[in-house]
Amino acid sequence: MLQNASVPAAESTRLPANPAILAGAPPGVGIATRGGLAPWQVRRVTAYIEEHLSSTIRLQDLAGIARLSHSHFCRAFKESLGHPAHAYVMRRRVHRAQGLMLTTTESLSQIAALCGMADQAHFCKLFRRLVGESPNAWRRAQRRAVTCKPPEAHHDGIQTR
Repeated sequence: MLQNASVPAAESTRLPANPAILAGAPPGVGIATRGGLAPWQVRRVTAYIEEHLSSTIRLQDLAGIARLSHSHFCRAFKESLGHPAHAYVMRRRVHRAQGLMLTTTESLSQIAALCGMADQAHFCKLFRRLVGESPNAWRRAQRRAVTCKPPEAHHDGIQTR
């Protein structure tokens, strides 16, 4: 086999390992990562997850939405979004629960049910693992942070309580 002496064979046919990283975009956003999900698949799957957080989300259903086999979908999802699909769903559920804890007075058991958790114990265990403190302690700390805001200044620069 003849090779051009000015361009080594390995460099002339080599593709970047992850074009999304080279383009400055996070994996799964706008540019398909090699071996990952296509942008349309990411949009469809994440939209489905957001719409169905309060109910059971099966990996087989997500794979069907992406038109991939179960095993191929799991590998491609992790490549594109950086987490396995189940971990991504659990993180989204905790994020939704945080929003509900800040905006409602619902009990933690009700919030757990609204976010698709099996029960309050499951919710508390997952929340503590991902956030680092119990849901009740987090909720109290967030409320305290909101009520302990520094005094606002009037138009004349004098602070009021």
